[in-house]
Amino acid sequence: GSGTILLDAADGITVDAAIDPTSVQLDADDDITINAAVSATMLIDVNAGLDGSGSATVSGTGSLTVTAAGSDVTIDAGTTSGDIALNGSSTSVTAVDSVTLTASGGAITTSNTTNDVSAASLVASAKTGIELDTTLTDLTVSTSGTGNIDIDEANGANVLNAAATTGSVDVSTATGSLNVTTASASTSVTLTANAGAITDANNTANNITAASLVASSSTGIDLDTNVTNLTATTSGAEFE
Repeated sequence: GSGTILLDAADGITVDAAIDPTSVQLDADDDITINAAVSATMLIDVNAGLDGSGSATVSGTGSLTVTAAGSDVTIDAGTTSGDIALNGSSTSVTAVDSVTLTASGGAITTSNTTNDVSAASLVASAKTGIELDTTLTDLTVSTSGTGNIDIDEANGANVLNAAATTGSVDVSTATGSLNVTTASASTSVTLTANAGAITDANNTANNITAASLVASSSTGIDLDTNVTNLTATTSGAEFE
């Protein structure tokens, strides 16, 4: 399709039928629920809880997809309260370029084990926790309040930053490697590369700040750390 679809509601928005324009913008004071396939060429911008409280949900039958080079998806929940729930039966959010998820007053969650986000880059921030299954190149995730970060990646990623203010960070990849710039947590950081390596992306600068680090990989570990407790398992570990 072509053109722009803009929906602006003083209460909530529910999308029950497929739409396919160039761009989509959904603005609501309350909740936004996606129950169908929403596809756009360049941009999907979802803004729930514009009055401060409201969640954005992609249900089991819903999805958000952008298809052109440089295309993006952004989802924002309420700044006071509100979650982002990616519950699609297949990939909930797909972008050629970037996906940005912001739940300033709540959590970013999933209710399944299927892939939730496919993109070149994911930037996700929440107050009370992040749990996602991903297929990415670059990963940036952070929590501002009490809550854990749990990312299950499919084929390796550049972990640009994973930071839990009050909680733990757990990033794992089924295949490929984790190339880590920084990861920090008030409790523990857990990094797992089941079929690859955990590598240092910032040369001699510190990679990990936490009370404890648990790192396991198939083909090597190279990290600079500032931790109290360290557990590492690999066939060829290197620490600097």
